[in-house]
Order: sequence, then structure tokens, then C-alpha cells
Amino acid sequence: MGGTKATAMQSIQVHLSGAVRSWMKKLPEGSIDSWENFEDLFVRNFRSTCKKPASIDQLRTCMQKSDESMRMYIQRWSIIKNSAESVLDERAIDVFIAGIRRRDLIEELGRSNPRTIADLMEIANRWADGEDDVHNKRQRSPEEDRNRNNNQNRRRF
Repeated sequence: MGGTKATAMQSIQVHLSGAVRSWMKKLPEGSIDSWENFEDLFVRNFRSTCKKPASIDQLRTCMQKSDESMRMYIQRWSIIKNSAESVLDERAIDVFIAGIRRRDLIEELGRSNPRTIADLMEIANRWADGEDDVHNKRQRSPEEDRNRNNNQNRRRF
């Protein structure tokens, strides 16, 4: 905002909160004599609290588990992908497909050849929706199915 490093040092306490504010209050008086000194202390103290971006190798280790739904696999994979830096869509798509257990989905993705993550997710989410539908249908009791069929038949007449 046009201020100097000295001005920044004077106003920084107003802008800090939580653990950072607590850390700064605990510093011995006079221990910071310049912006550079503050920056160095700050980075050394908080470096380990920063989450490192994911890599393509971490994305490769994300494989669909034998009992895992497509929806859960998509969610786990997406969290890693969205925290990754410098991973090309083409590589990410290959890694996603390599992690899938469903052969029929792999075949469909091979035929449709998605070029972007958005295209890939559209196809994968359709499959997840289908799995959800099948799973939800299986959870109904036979009585619920009969009642549902009876209600549908009444609507037709």
C-alpha cells in the first residue's frame, strides 16, 4: 500500500491472528530489527506447517481399492490432483485410468479418449451416478419395491 518495510513491521501485529500472533507475542523484545530478520524467523518457525504440493508420483499411488466405490475413488484422486502443481492433464488422465479397477469403465475411457480433466470427470461421475443408483436400489426392501411398482402402475392408469 505504498508503505515502507518499517511501516509494515509496525502494522504486522494488527494483521496476524491465531498461532502466528501468539508466536510473535512470545518473541523476546528487540529480537526483530528488520523486515528481513522477521521474514527469516517467520519462515524458519512455520516452514514445517506448510503442506507441500502433491506430485505425479503421489497421484500414481492413488489406486481404487477393491471395495471402494467410483465416487470415493474420484474424491480421493481429485483431492490429490487439485493439490498438485505442474501435472499435465494428459499425464493425470493416464494416472486416473491406471488406478481404476472397473475394466468396462477403462474401455469406455479408451474409446472416448478424454483430453481434459473436465471431460474425464464428466464420464467418471456418470459412472459413479450409475453405481449410486444401483446401490440405492439394492438397499430397498422387497416390500418397498412392490409399493414403488404399485404406485408407478397407478399413475399410468
